[in-house]
Amino acid sequence: MRGRKGCIMETAKATAAAPAAEEGLQQAVKHDPAVETAEEATEPAEADINELCKDMFNKMAVYLTGELTATSEDYKLLENMNKLTSLKYLEMKDIAINISRNLKDLNQKYAGLQPYLEQINLIEEQVAALEQAAYKLDAYSKKLGRYLSNSFPHVLLWQQFSQASNTVVLNLWVPVGVLAYNSQKSKPVYQLLEFLGVEGQKYLGLHDVIQ
Repeated sequence: MRGRKGCIMETAKATAAAPAAEEGLQQAVKHDPAVETAEEATEPAEADINELCKDMFNKMAVYLTGELTATSEDYKLLENMNKLTSLKYLEMKDIAINISRNLKDLNQKYAGLQPYLEQINLIEEQVAALEQAAYKLDAYSKKLGRYLSNSFPHVLLWQQFSQASNTVVLNLWVPVGVLAYNSQKSKPVYQLLEFLGVEGQKYLGLHDVIQ
């Protein structure tokens, strides 16, 4: 009997000490940062779920509206750029047409001026040849002047070349009697008369005297 009573008393003591031990364990766990505690999951109220869904759909609608608006603005900008590009291409087309027309006009004008350009080139060649002939005539006249000065000291020889409007004028004054007398005897004088020709001799008044 005493043994059974002892067991009952020990069991009662253990039962009374169990809540105290559990409370001490909970306090230790609460103060220990390394131990995680699990809370009981509770379902939210139905009214909260409806509000959250409504808020989600409103925000999604705002987001989609913004995306569609941005896409629409991008398409409008692209359309405006295409219109502006089309106008620029039309302007460039008009400019190209005007340039082509002007080039055709220039080609026609150049074709019309081609004969005149050829005449200018021909005149330039003739002027160059005339210039060379003038240089040769100048050298020959100087040589003839030295010869006449040495052969006939009493003869006055004055020679001048003038070039104006691509025309060379030779002014030569020699005493008519001396020139007529020496026309057959002096080879340079005879060459000069031959160079002057009949018209040149008439111009200088030598033709009648020599004849």
